[in-house]
Amino acid sequence: MEQDFEADDPALEIPMVFSERLPRRLLERRLDAGQRHGPQRARDNPIRCAAPSPTTRGAVLGLELGDVLHWPLSAAKARRVRRLGGHAGVVAAALVPGADSAAWAGLVLTGSADACIKVWDLGAVGEGSCVQTLHGHGGTVTTLAAVGTCVVSGSTDRSVRVWRAAPGRKSLIYPWFEPEAGKLPGMERGGASQQRVRQSCTGIPETA
Repeated sequence: MEQDFEADDPALEIPMVFSERLPRRLLERRLDAGQRHGPQRARDNPIRCAAPSPTTRGAVLGLELGDVLHWPLSAAKARRVRRLGGHAGVVAAALVPGADSAAWAGLVLTGSADACIKVWDLGAVGEGSCVQTLHGHGGTVTTLAAVGTCVVSGSTDRSVRVWRAAPGRKSLIYPWFEPEAGKLPGMERGGASQQRVRQSCTGIPETA
């Protein structure tokens, strides 16, 4: 007999603590040279993804037309939105590594319909803060996740790829990501490839 717990559970109330609209000037984009129409309207460039950035007390936003923005989430700084740069297609995924990824401090990763992953430096002044572009997918990059020193990405090409911060480059300002295992569809749990990737990304060997 099933028991109904709904009547005993208190309603979960999540209050809204901040609300603001992005400045229209950041959403409006002019068409490329050679196209006949005038400037596109702000409603044609909506927000498609967002990721919180605890270290900057803000959020990274990905827009329809490929723009990547950093937005301070405070009433005093809400209008100080900064454009980091852009992709050649809609931005579908954004990742701000957590505190456990100290080597990536200040970095942001975004995935797009242009089949690329871009690594951005939040501390750079103005635009041009893209420090690396990762190529390897054949479709829209729809998801990004941090696993130890690796980034895992998924795409509409039905593949999962693992990108590892290359060892031996600690003298560089930024970590340099390289493909760890390429395309990984259908990898069986406990297989040699999975064990190798897990140990490389986390430093923890697979145990029986």
